[in-house]
Amino acid sequence: MKNFRHPAIIALIQALGLSAYIGLVASLMQGLDKVMPPLGSPALGISFVLMLFVLSALVSGSIMLGYPLFLAKDGKVKQAMQIVGYSMLWIFVIMLLGLMSFAL
Repeated sequence: MKNFRHPAIIALIQALGLSAYIGLVASLMQGLDKVMPPLGSPALGISFVLMLFVLSALVSGSIMLGYPLFLAKDGKVKQAMQIVGYSMLWIFVIMLLGLMSFAL
């Protein structure tokens, strides 16, 4: 029996994983000033933020595009594009839900 999940479900799992990663990074950044001593040079702080940005781009790209690229490599381009599209939709929905939760 073939194990097949609808592209919307796969995309939801990816979007939730990315949301969890973003929440973790945001929490770490918020608490970083309590853990780290002040940096002697502004260049160190800027370098840290840029390295974190690049790392986050790599992690986010892997979470959202890793499986679709794997599918596209196997010739399942339509399913890969559906997952990417649903992922964008789910991220938008999660963002809206987050904004609405702050507004209440």
